[in-house]
Amino acid sequence: SLHVRTAQRGAEGRRARLLPEKMEAFRWIERNTEANARLIAYEDGLLYLYTGRQGSRPIAISPAWFYSDNTRALENDMAHLMDTARLIGARYWLSSADDFGIDPNQNLISQRTTELKRALPALFRSRNNGVEIIDVSCTVHLDDSECKGARTVLFPYLNAEIVR
Repeated sequence: SLHVRTAQRGAEGRRARLLPEKMEAFRWIERNTEANARLIAYEDGLLYLYTGRQGSRPIAISPAWFYSDNTRALENDMAHLMDTARLIGARYWLSSADDFGIDPNQNLISQRTTELKRALPALFRSRNNGVEIIDVSCTVHLDDSECKGARTVLFPYLNAEIVR
């Protein structure tokens, strides 16, 4: 559709402008993380190519909300944004301003990522704040004293103990 093509062209421009900041983050990762560190990153392929670190996209957003025009499906997906980090044992989240670039409802996605970033410590911010590296180790160590306060933000759908 015309809307998708227009969004893709805009995303390409944002990606090009952010590349120098991503390169800063890749250098930080190479210098400050273990060789076997795992990350969540929207562009997990670039992460691996530039750093040799393993990563996975944080989430594949279901198209259900798009076809039904029901934002509850997207809200449900956003509640699970940290599940992949927990399941792969990620320590870091490489977050860029162009993540989720052509996904609609940027407000809802932005609200959720901002909420998560307030609950987790930032380890690195690029020169123009377009790229961040966030410590997501609390997704794996929920019972640690410094992580208990973040639990409801990280996994809002959980009321009981996480099954490991």
